[in-house]
Amino acid sequence: MEAVLYGRFFAVEDWYWWSVGTRAIFRDWVAGALRGSTAPVLLDLGCGTGAFTAELGAMGQVTGLDLSREALLFSRQRGLDRLCLGTAEALPLKSRMLTLVSRVMTVGALVAGSFH
Repeated sequence: MEAVLYGRFFAVEDWYWWSVGTRAIFRDWVAGALRGSTAPVLLDLGCGTGAFTAELGAMGQVTGLDLSREALLFSRQRGLDRLCLGTAEALPLKSRMLTLVSRVMTVGALVAGSFH
């Protein structure tokens, strides 16, 4: 994603209907999935500018992971400090320590022939 877009997302995602509504749907789903969990440890893949990651923080210990340094700088502006630069293919975390992994606010693109 172009770096300039992170600032635009950060400026609108706290009030824009699509962003607010999408987070509400998935926040409720995650809350249900975590029901009965004690001290859940969460990972938000593709955390971007951190809006959903911040909401997940109310449910447990959350770490945001993104490919973009620019995105993580915006996440820090939300007061998030458990952030990692990296990819889902090579998680910079210990195995078997996660209760839940979210990949809600990412935009995926597949290239024809990319499946093996």
